[in-house]
Amino acid sequence: MNEKLTGSAGTGKCILQNWNNFKFDLVEVEDDFYTFDIRFNNQEGYVVIKLVQKKVEQITIDCKFNRPLGCYNDSSLKLVGSKMIDSLKLANS
Repeated sequence: MNEKLTGSAGTGKCILQNWNNFKFDLVEVEDDFYTFDIRFNNQEGYVVIKLVQKKVEQITIDCKFNRPLGCYNDSSLKLVGSKMIDSLKLANS
């Protein structure tokens, strides 16, 4: 099945359940903000993650949704952000 991100609560869970369909590239790091270009199946967008003391404090995702989705509306996005940041550490090991 070709899952689609909707920009509503549960988006993070959908990403985690379909992790192999989620691709991301680090674009910029400025202070504690990490910006990524993302792809999920045929959708493209971006994610911005704010780290505080090396932990995901905030995350925003947008794939041309009506408005960007943040972890205040979908707490599962923090798990997505943590997994993305952890993958950077592995890549730099």
